[in-house]
Amino acid sequence: MKKSVKVILIGVVSVLIAYATIWSIYVVIRYQPFVKALEGQSYLEEDRYAYYVKRPTFPSFTGNLTISDNRKTTIDEGDDIYSYLIIWPRFFGGYGVAANVGKTTVDYDIRHSHTDVYGIMLDENRKPDYSVPKVYEIYTENKELFDSNMDRIDNLYEKAYEKWNILGDVLETEDAEL
Repeated sequence: MKKSVKVILIGVVSVLIAYATIWSIYVVIRYQPFVKALEGQSYLEEDRYAYYVKRPTFPSFTGNLTISDNRKTTIDEGDDIYSYLIIWPRFFGGYGVAANVGKTTVDYDIRHSHTDVYGIMLDENRKPDYSVPKVYEIYTENKELFDSNMDRIDNLYEKAYEKWNILGDVLETEDAEL
């Protein structure tokens, strides 16, 4: 009985060590180029943009990249909008992308501000990905807000390409159509 327990324990420890090794190698290979592009840091503000690399935490293989336009635009007295992208490098290549648009409303009468952030997954053509649950509902309820920010979102795609050399296939496809 003792021998079989030792064999099982050695097997479990071996699997855990193998998993940790594979995880460590993946994180370095997949995320280090993104950090290197940010001058060796996980966060960089450059011009009016902020770039962030969030490496996966063990045991997950999911991290993300964020690009935000630090420029807020006033749309009404006291109301500001801003936008940012969250990009998820996929394990076997490719990227998932979410466009997020925030709107801050200020009520000076009661000295209160409130920020609403709406996010939707985008497909490979930078259009709402309706195969993801709730995207259709969120997009249709906030269509004007998203559509009025598409230039900013397109600009964030270009910044992702310039900084990390990713999402360029979307830009090239669009250029070919023009």
